[in-house]
Amino acid sequence: MCDNPNDDGILIDISDVNPIGMKLKCIHRGKAIFVSVKTKGLRRSVRKLGADIIVLEIDLHGRSFPEICARESSKFIFISQLNRMLLTVDIQTMVILPELKFR
Repeated sequence: MCDNPNDDGILIDISDVNPIGMKLKCIHRGKAIFVSVKTKGLRRSVRKLGADIIVLEIDLHGRSFPEICARESSKFIFISQLNRMLLTVDIQTMVILPELKFR
């Protein structure tokens, strides 16, 4: 995924990624961020697949896919869904911070 494959591409070996159930949501600090969403029985997690891929596994609230917000200058990725919850992921420490819920 890139604008110019000769200068700024991120090569992703598809054998490293199981694309079923995962969506590429953004590029953050030179890494491809994939999100895997499940409806039941999933413990939230963040993991690396190789040097350039990060997979966020989260549970789903409702039917809409979560939105991702990430700034290159920040080590955090924010995940929001249906204006009901906000998750913060620290990409440097690979930790998901406690969820913030909205009423």
